Amino acid sequence: EYLTAEESTPTASISGTISCSDAGDPLGAIITISAGGFEDSDTVGSSGNYAFGSLYAVTYNVAVSKDNYCTIDTSIVLNEGQILTDVDFILVPATETTFVSEDTPIDIPDNNSTGIWSIINVGDNRIITGIKIYVNITHTWIGDLTVTVIAPGSDSVVLHNRTGSSSNDIIGWYPTELTVDGPGALTDFLDQDAIGDWKLHITDHASGDAGILNEWQLCIQSHQGIAKIFKTSVPTKFDIRLSYMNDKKNRMSVEFAIPEHMSWKDLKASIIDVSGRIVQNIDFGKMHSGYVKRTMDVSGLKNGVFFIMVNIDNKSVSNKFIVIK
Repeated sequence: EYLTAEESTPTASISGTISCSDAGDPLGAIITISAGGFEDSDTVGSSGNYAFGSLYAVTYNVAVSKDNYCTIDTSIVLNEGQILTDVDFILVPATETTFVSEDTPIDIPDNNSTGIWSIINVGDNRIITGIKIYVNITHTWIGDLTVTVIAPGSDSVVLHNRTGSSSNDIIGWYPTELTVDGPGALTDFLDQDAIGDWKLHITDHASGDAGILNEWQLCIQSHQGIAKIFKTSVPTKFDIRLSYMNDKKNRMSVEFAIPEHMSWKDLKASIIDVSGRIVQNIDFGKMHSGYVKRTMDVSGLKNGVFFIMVNIDNKSVSNKFIVIK
C-alpha cells in the first residue's frame, strides 16, 4: 500500500524488525517514535515486525524497549516521501548490578550548609543503559532537605529539592517509586561509563529538625556487546514504478529507486505520447538515495497510452501508463 497524498500531507514511512540477541521471543517489545508533539508506538508480535506510515519529513526520536532487555534510544531522519525499510533493532539482555553504601549510617546535621557526603565506588567499566537510586533517610521535616547525586564525571541530579514540607522520611527508589525533583533527571546519566566514585550529598537548610542517612543504593543497568543494528535498504539500480491513486484527482504515484551514487542528482522526466511527442516535462528536483515517492499530475492528459521517461545522472528509465477518464 502506497502513501499517496498532497505535498503537505505526510508521505514517509519506516519499517523493520526487532529481535533479541539471546534468541528470545521479541513478543511484547514496544517501539515508540516521536517528534515535537507527535508520538506513536507499536507493540510487536513474535515476528518482530513493525511499521509506521504517513510520517512527516522530520527527525524522529526512536525508543525500543522490552522487559529485561536494555532500552535502545536513537534518532532517524526521514525525508519527504522516503520509504525507509529494514530499520532493524537487536535487543540485548539487561544486566543489573546494585551497589550499596558502606559508609552509612551518617547523621545529617541540622541547618548546616556543608551537609554530608556518602560515596559508592563502581570498580569496573559499564555503560549505563538504565539507572535507579534508592535512599533511606530518616528526617522529621523533609522540606528542609536537598538530596543530590553526583556521577564520577561530575554530572549531578537533584533527587529531592526541599519538597514535602513537614512530611517524615524519604524512603524508596528514584524514579520508579519517588519523583525526581530536579534540576536534572536520572536519564542524564545514560550512556555514561559508571566506573568511579558516585556521591550522595545531603544538606539541611533549616533549624529544628535533624535526621540520618541510613543507606543508599545505586542500581546500574548495563550491557556488553552490540545493543542495536540500524540498517537501511538502499537500491543498487535506478528504477521507477507507477501506480494509480485512488482519489479521483487525476494523479499518479511515482516511486523512485535511487542508488547511493545517484543521491542528490537532478531528476527530470518527460511524458511522451505514442507518436513520440513530448506533452509534459517534470522537474522532480534532487532526491536522497533509497525509495522515494512523489505524485504526478496527469489532469492535463487526454485518454490514451503514454510513456514517462526519467533521466538522472545520464541514465534513463521509461515506463508505460494509460489514462482513462
